[in-house]
Amino acid sequence: MAQPRESAACSACTSRRDFLKVSAQALGLATLGGLRPTLRAQANPSAAGNILVLINLAGGNDGLNTVIPRGDDRYAVLRPTLAINPDQVLPLDDASGFHPACLGLHNLFMDGRLAVLNQVGAPAPNFSHFGALEQWATGHTTARADTPGWIGRYFDEVPPSLGDPAAVHFSPALPASLRCESEPEVFSFNAAPTDGLQVNRSVERIVATFLPISEFPSIVFAANLRRTAALIASGTKTPIYHLTLPGFDTHSHQAIPHAQLLRTLAEGLAAFDQELRYRRLDHRVLTLAWSEFGRSARENERHGTDHGTFGPVFALGGKVRGGLIGAAQPASAEAVVPEIDFRAVYATVLARWLQTDPELILGREFDLLDFV
Repeated sequence: MAQPRESAACSACTSRRDFLKVSAQALGLATLGGLRPTLRAQANPSAAGNILVLINLAGGNDGLNTVIPRGDDRYAVLRPTLAINPDQVLPLDDASGFHPACLGLHNLFMDGRLAVLNQVGAPAPNFSHFGALEQWATGHTTARADTPGWIGRYFDEVPPSLGDPAAVHFSPALPASLRCESEPEVFSFNAAPTDGLQVNRSVERIVATFLPISEFPSIVFAANLRRTAALIASGTKTPIYHLTLPGFDTHSHQAIPHAQLLRTLAEGLAAFDQELRYRRLDHRVLTLAWSEFGRSARENERHGTDHGTFGPVFALGGKVRGGLIGAAQPASAEAVVPEIDFRAVYATVLARWLQTDPELILGREFDLLDFV
């Protein structure tokens, strides 16, 4: 297991109690586009300019066919129809490699821009999609549907700056990770507009007039990444973006759809990273792609896989320390605990990217990882 380089603590964090002391300073200030005034403290100045892009690979990505254990004879035995031919695997090291559909990710890895965090999951896994999503959204292994999300709690502790939306997402409903008590302004591309129409028009105008340098694939996921790049390039101060790539619940006839999903992810992220690099913005953006759980090591009778315990997480960006963290998922039919607690990933992001004490958000200390 990857060991921490340091424990996280940040005295510059602003708590909600501190915010109440200065709330009067925010009276009368309006958000972008004439939205109602809101009481907020200033965002953490040490994290100013840092942007976090979260990508949910919804359904449970098959980690064993994403980061493949090269040379493990058990792999082909457990997966007589789903195993990838060793000659097709894109090598990451002597023991593991990417699915051939992950060429875009492989190129990013070879450039030192992609970190692959293996065997990431909850120590007490929940095999229900809803339950596992709540775990990942809240940062709690036992969470209720009304529990604030981990990003939501970050907003409660470090209220976003007045002006642009605190978060942008591409879902009809608010992602659970953004639930919070402070109710910052959040923009959804898929939800029906309610108030803040000037903000809607402003965002839509930015996206409509954006001329990308990179060639983004003509699919919904890549289009959402292009919209995200447009808003970042425009100078919008939004610190959080949330995207979803659905379809990973591959219980039957997995081979072709899973390959297509991995190609969609790899090509979309490659174009997104290239766009940010061209514009010299990549050092400000950290992209984190995760799935609520992995898949079973043994394929089922329908040539698919069932719900598993853990899988890989991908971290991409100009300041990412590329490489492998943790050993690739073993080709073993036995249920095993994850090597990396998913909350250690969050703790690292909170401490080193958002410059916030992770204990304020997660409720306890976790070892930090060396990917940023």
